[in-house]
Amino acid sequence: MHLPAERFLEAIRRNLRLAGVVAAGVLSVGLVASVILARWVTGPVSRLTAAATALETHTFDPESLAEVTRRPDELGHLARVFHRMALEVYAREQRLRQEVQQLRIEIDEAKKVRQVAEITETDYFQDLRQRAQALRARFGGPGDAPSAPGAH
Repeated sequence: MHLPAERFLEAIRRNLRLAGVVAAGVLSVGLVASVILARWVTGPVSRLTAAATALETHTFDPESLAEVTRRPDELGHLARVFHRMALEVYAREQRLRQEVQQLRIEIDEAKKVRQVAEITETDYFQDLRQRAQALRARFGGPGDAPSAPGAH
């Protein structure tokens, strides 16, 4: 059997065009699938990264991970663990802030007591106190010293 060369070459060209169209279709489907897959993976990772940054800057909103924590895969598990950790960090920071505030109050009170003691233990203050007691005793006023006899 003998085929003319032109018919043979035309069949080859047709098959090449068909192979090109099929290859372009497969490539297009692969490209779309890879974009969807990349977004499906990188979207949650981006949200976790944003949540970590928010936790660092004290602006973390637990609801920002709600969608990711519902995923049944490893990224969902990671998001749930991160969410739990972030809530624990937040609670610990709140306790530490309260403790620091309480310590500041205690330090302020101790400082006041020390300052009052420093003032009342000076010779000048002791001298003023003795004068006040003497005046009260002399004029019968209320105070540390007993009233003078015959006053009132």
